[in-house]
Amino acid sequence: MWKPMFMLVLAGALAGGCKKKEERREGGGDQNEVVASKPPGGRDAAKAAALKTAFEADANCKLLVACCAGLSGSSWEATLKPFCDGVTQMQDFEDRARNMVDEAWQQNECKNRASSLPGMANASNPLPAACQVP
Repeated sequence: MWKPMFMLVLAGALAGGCKKKEERREGGGDQNEVVASKPPGGRDAAKAAALKTAFEADANCKLLVACCAGLSGSSWEATLKPFCDGVTQMQDFEDRARNMVDEAWQQNECKNRASSLPGMANASNPLPAACQVP
C-alpha cells in the first residue's frame, strides 16, 4: 500500500518541479534573449558603424555584394545561394560588432571569399561578369 502512495508523491514532486522551471522560463526569459534584443549602443554602435564603413570601402567586399546582386535569374543563383547568404550575414554589422569582428578580420574575410569565386567556375560554366575577380 505504501509503494503506490510513494510513487504518487514522487510523481507529483517531479511534475511540480518541472512546472516551476517552465514558469521561470516563461516569465523572465533567457538572459541572452534580453541582450540580443537590445538595440546596439555605446561602443557596439560605433564599432558597427566602423565595420559598415570599412565594408563599403573594401574592393573585395564590394565585389561580393555586386556578385550576389547580379545573380538573380541566372544559372548561378541556386549554386551560389549559400555563398551569398554568408555575404548577407557579413552585412549584419551590429551582430558582428557584438561578436568582436574588427575591420582587419572583415577585410580578410572578404578577400578570402572573393578569392574563392574563380574556383567555383570552369571553362564550360564561367562565372557571371559581376563575379569576375579583377
